[in-house]
Amino acid sequence: MAKNMEKKTIATFLVATTIASFVTYGIFVPSKTPAEAFSFISIVTIAKKVIDILKKVQRVKEDTSILSPFGGKITSGGVACKLNYWVATMCGPFPCTIPGVPIPLFGRKIDVGPPGLPIAEAFTLPYISKIYGGNNLSSGHWTLGQTLNQRGTKLVLDPLKSAVRNTSPITVGAVTLYNFSLGCPAGGVILKVGTD
Repeated sequence: MAKNMEKKTIATFLVATTIASFVTYGIFVPSKTPAEAFSFISIVTIAKKVIDILKKVQRVKEDTSILSPFGGKITSGGVACKLNYWVATMCGPFPCTIPGVPIPLFGRKIDVGPPGLPIAEAFTLPYISKIYGGNNLSSGHWTLGQTLNQRGTKLVLDPLKSAVRNTSPITVGAVTLYNFSLGCPAGGVILKVGTD
């Protein structure tokens, strides 16, 4: 089961980055020729780093001093973490850089309102969050759970953000994707959500 999850996570990174590269390539540098220097090795490497980091932070979950409960009605939701990057290409005879279109990667973010214990921008992460069967993370539904507080969330996210930030630039034809960063909500990482 863990091996299948690893393969799915690596596949998600490969597909997301490939789509971004070719969408960016098609929008900014229309061409019928295939990509020239797309580095799948660098994408697989970063995907494996992220998976290893997520596995190692399992220990964080055992520290009860960094847990916070929440419960109430879900007021909004959406994709949690996105891959941000910049694009360098030629705009006519001049070089130009623009922000790339963020790529949704993983996790679900929710805002929980009163009555109960509200929380803003709590979000799930693969290998970390346990989502109980039958739980619905859509607006209008009631839920309860536990998140890591700010200190615990920082312990989980800092290594992930560092790994993504250290990704080498990827060149596709005349387009280079660079300055990668992981954008996640400001709330806590959800450890458990819903009920059995």
